[in-house]
Amino acid sequence: MEDKKYSFIYFTYINKIIGKILKRGRKDWALKSFGNLNRELKKLMCLNPKIILFIGLMNSLMQICVIKKRLGGSMKDLPAYVGEKKQVVNVVKFLIRDSKEKHLRLLSFNKLLNNVKLMSEYKGNLISENYKIYKKALDNRVFLKTFGKSKFKG
Repeated sequence: MEDKKYSFIYFTYINKIIGKILKRGRKDWALKSFGNLNRELKKLMCLNPKIILFIGLMNSLMQICVIKKRLGGSMKDLPAYVGEKKQVVNVVKFLIRDSKEKHLRLLSFNKLLNNVKLMSEYKGNLISENYKIYKKALDNRVFLKTFGKSKFKG
């Protein structure tokens, strides 16, 4: 049962990365770029790149997200549970957004490679962002108990 869950998560992760790399319908270029990413990961870490990608994904998943809602007269940060597929989509979205060049808005494979390496070592921007969300959720855990897990499947 757990093997199917992890294989589904990994399959979704790889598809989302390739889909985000895909630009203007050039699938051959996206697959070639993903292959280059795998080769560079293997050179850099001396491990199987699939294992590195999977460890990076598992380290960076966050089960709670923060939603801004207006309650009374002020905005509140409400924690909500997130489903597995949405967790993977959020990780890939942040990974691609953090790997783009600031001025050109193009994807930098050196930054992408570095971000995946940092995620597998439990470091980097995504891990610190997850920690901030976790702290906000702890501050507002009263709302989390109010809404319950069954309401927010993601």
